[in-house]
Amino acid sequence: MKIRTIITPLLSSLVLLMNAGCDKHEQQTSDPLQYLNRHSQAYQGVSRDHKVHLPRDHWPHPLFQHEWWYLNALLTTDDGQQLSAQWTLFRTAHKKHHWYFAHAALASKQEHSASFRQGRREFNNVSINHYPFRAAIDDWSWQSSGELLPATLTFGNQGEQAWQAILNLSSANPFFLQGEQGYNPRHAREDIASYYYSHPFIQVTGKVWWQGRWQQVSGDAWFDREWGSKMLGDDQLGWDWFSLRLTHDSRLMVYRLRSSTEDFISGSLMSRNGEINPLSAAEIRLSNEKPREQAYPDSFTLTIPSQGIDIRIEAINKQQILSFGIEYFEGMVSFHGSHKGKGFLEMTGYRQ
Repeated sequence: MKIRTIITPLLSSLVLLMNAGCDKHEQQTSDPLQYLNRHSQAYQGVSRDHKVHLPRDHWPHPLFQHEWWYLNALLTTDDGQQLSAQWTLFRTAHKKHHWYFAHAALASKQEHSASFRQGRREFNNVSINHYPFRAAIDDWSWQSSGELLPATLTFGNQGEQAWQAILNLSSANPFFLQGEQGYNPRHAREDIASYYYSHPFIQVTGKVWWQGRWQQVSGDAWFDREWGSKMLGDDQLGWDWFSLRLTHDSRLMVYRLRSSTEDFISGSLMSRNGEINPLSAAEIRLSNEKPREQAYPDSFTLTIPSQGIDIRIEAINKQQILSFGIEYFEGMVSFHGSHKGKGFLEMTGYRQ
């Protein structure tokens, strides 16, 4: 959701901000997730009165403190191997400085490779064009022929541990406004929210450099776009976010912001025909199993009785952990029960 992913580069951003004149107190935090709340009052807040406008909101929102463009993909190679790919571009602001970060990963059931990019427009290694839409940082880029889709997404890592993905993204389906027509509450009691929309029905073709050779791939992808300023309450510890392919024509998004006082849970069911059904916290039951010796849960039980959903979700590759400043899990899962399929899971804020 992206709720979710901007925290990836935050620790790195703290180091970089030392060069931007931050004082010593600002450079230190006992909980890096709570960096999301630092100085948020200096930026524009989120309001129910604002309407999401596309394609304009594909573009950056510099009046807000944080935003991201996120995509995950489930791929099959020409010889039948199952892979997952994930790419995110973030922007986070401190005073007048806007920093861009990107991370990406490619994984199979047994292997996981990931890499990271960072920069600023002033450094001439970040560029974002409105039309045709283009978002690039170093050698990674999202290059559209129009508003956002269709596009070609290129990312990877060169050198001894080389891997690369060149994915062609296309879809005739609409975007889905999450929450209340794009206004997305994020706290059970406080007025904390973001703007959030998704596209979970993207077709993918392309190729990956994997296991020492180019391989043709095809599959489907899920795109999320989110922005705001204050993103977490002081009581919120982290989150679990799921993007699940229930059927060919149905997608399920559920997220839980874990709290020391009261968790916040939300979600939606999306259909290929453009219909979206928001899900309330009262409809969603989510629990997890975390072995004592592990930092992260390895399975979840998710039930939504009103929709006939009762599934067990399991991580496919437990190596799908990213450690770019802040460690968190981002990777493919499988599920079975009332429905059977695959999807993606993001987990943040867990400690051993």
